[in-house]
Amino acid sequence: MNKPSRQRASSKQQIITNGEKIDKDERELRKASQEINRSNRRIIKQTFASNVLEIAEQQQDVSSGGGKENGHVAPATDSREVNPEEDDWETMYDDNGDCLNPKLMEELTSAVGKVYQSKQAVLNEEEFPHVLEVSNFPVEFKTQDLMMLFSQYKESGFDIKWVDDTHALAVFSSSKIAAEVLANGHTFVKLKPLAEATVESRTKARKCSSSLQPYRPRPETCAALARRLVTTALGVRLKTAPEERENERRVLREAKERKLLAAKQREEIWES
Repeated sequence: MNKPSRQRASSKQQIITNGEKIDKDERELRKASQEINRSNRRIIKQTFASNVLEIAEQQQDVSSGGGKENGHVAPATDSREVNPEEDDWETMYDDNGDCLNPKLMEELTSAVGKVYQSKQAVLNEEEFPHVLEVSNFPVEFKTQDLMMLFSQYKESGFDIKWVDDTHALAVFSSSKIAAEVLANGHTFVKLKPLAEATVESRTKARKCSSSLQPYRPRPETCAALARRLVTTALGVRLKTAPEERENERRVLREAKERKLLAAKQREEIWES
């Protein structure tokens, strides 16, 4: 082998050696870089705190018979997913606290089992037909505000019994007037018969049933009896204007006539 050939062979060998050395250095550099990145990597511990009970859906095996098993077809369920961040209690439950989403009820039943709570009828439909539940009004409303809502029925008379800050009972003088109020409705409040009211309103009506009798206006009174008692006890004659004294005599005379008329009507009923 001549000298130029040996030089070319030596150059190739040197290039190969240098290439292997470069590859080895590059591998070591990459390895060192990975170790550095691994040691400097920040470890983040993720914790999710939530007060929402998440219930996994049960995977039901569907046979090849098109969902039929032993001749029974599984009922169709609502495909709507309950999102606690978007849904509120008013959309998921009614006024009596019953869930409106059958799928949610099935999930709760599968999680806690079949638990039933018997409901006792607090009131029937024939009791207190003259009483209406008033709701859906602002918390700031007072008794005077509710009285103003039904001011057109002031002549026949009515009374307000509070249940809570947003529910009250309107006691009218007869079931006919209550039915008229319910038929006309109101733009500012929601009206319901007592039989369709919330559990709290019906319980309140049951507890104070004696004060929910048809409203009767308070009889007209006068100060004649009080003046007579004071005059007798103190021995002092009180001065009274003639007009006031005449008005007191008229009130007493009308009350006596009404009492005699009521007694006469009772006698006629018994005789007939």
